[in-house]
Amino acid sequence: MPYKPLPSQVKMHMNPTQFRAMVGGLGSGKTTFGSRDALKMTQVFPGSLGVIGRLTSTALRDTTQRRFFEIIDEATDGKPSKLIHKWLEGQSHLWLKTPVKGVYSEILFRHLDEPGPLGSLDLDWWWIDECHEPEGGEVPEEVFLMLRGRLRGKIGPLRGLITSNNGGKDWIWKWFFSGQKMDDCFGMIVPTRENLANLPPNYESALRASHPEEWVKRFLDCSFDVFQGMIFEEFTRDQYVIPHGDIPLKGMVEGGFDFGVAAPTACLMARVTPNNNIYIYDEYYKPEADIRKVSEWIKRHKAGVIWADPSTRTRGADKKSPKDLYLEHGVILNPAPSNEALTRISAIHGYLMQGKLFFSERCEVTIACLETSEWKRVKPGERERPLKREDHARDALSYLLLGHPLGMLLDPVKPSSRREPTSANPGGYYRHPSLDEDTDKDNMDGVMTDEEWLEAYG
Repeated sequence: MPYKPLPSQVKMHMNPTQFRAMVGGLGSGKTTFGSRDALKMTQVFPGSLGVIGRLTSTALRDTTQRRFFEIIDEATDGKPSKLIHKWLEGQSHLWLKTPVKGVYSEILFRHLDEPGPLGSLDLDWWWIDECHEPEGGEVPEEVFLMLRGRLRGKIGPLRGLITSNNGGKDWIWKWFFSGQKMDDCFGMIVPTRENLANLPPNYESALRASHPEEWVKRFLDCSFDVFQGMIFEEFTRDQYVIPHGDIPLKGMVEGGFDFGVAAPTACLMARVTPNNNIYIYDEYYKPEADIRKVSEWIKRHKAGVIWADPSTRTRGADKKSPKDLYLEHGVILNPAPSNEALTRISAIHGYLMQGKLFFSERCEVTIACLETSEWKRVKPGERERPLKREDHARDALSYLLLGHPLGMLLDPVKPSSRREPTSANPGGYYRHPSLDEDTDKDNMDGVMTDEEWLEAYG
């Protein structure tokens, strides 16, 4: 059966970028494309070693591996022995014949729920199918990074391919579609409608009619702007991101600071105008940051105050806290009123919902952090909590906003709902619970062990 690739598939086959990602809607032909591309690698690079992987062994065996063997059957007109030299099913190891007589290309089929088993391979190519399973679960970013590092075979082409459903603004979006994407990464979006000719009648229209709009946008249209569990649904670039030249020149300069050792140190600078609008105009974001260099960056902005994580007052085993270390370089960190996660999320919601928070287009890390923030999946009855994922810029932003308790008292999970006013807060406006706490009970000046220090900052 002749292969008739879709226009998007032709572009992906021909694209020379080392790492490619096709994010497609349901039924868009992702696995067929990936199988054809992998088969091409085995024939163009005789003797090569490749990996075809998927999150779980069951999905790999029942879907991806099965489709790959179907493609071999199609490519050989029902005579797979023309291509298959040897298949060890128990080891998921396949040898394919190539145009060079006596030279065979090899394929290993592997589940990818952890990177460990891949660590000793020298690969010529790899393909990850369905990084995001439709029913939930994703291939960890660590696996992608591991596979990038394993491309050191001697045959070539030393390339990687990802095919996936839309997982929102996750690590695939970061690497292949965001403003931070690498030059060696190319991404393409393929909505379901492109493949209608190869789908059953009314397939797409039936799904559109029977599923919520959010589901349709994600799984049929492949919109990155909507995904399940998104925290800041109200945040859009059109409304909150402005040209850098539109940042006001008048008003106080203040900062928000989140300390890290191995983890990134994040610091944001904002112009606070007389009408209490806050414009984030610059950002510092770096792992294993040098305190001296960060201090120099902060001082160049001449900020009136730097609002920081309250735990920066906590001393390590050397009897010094991050607050002490920065003070030695002439930077005063002012502890924010709270570092409770839902309180901080409420503060960000408050400023966004009031239309008082804006970001320079240059603050790409912070913008991406808000776009990718999501709630952790919890069991019914459990308390909602944010998923821990590259949240340092968001933390720095929240400490800055907590220094200005003007945000509406919003529910962090459903920000369209205001919390009930309290006797201490009759107007219903945001007031941080920590402002009403007895300061004598504050034990933040205690000494942390080395393990506690690394858990907090590393």
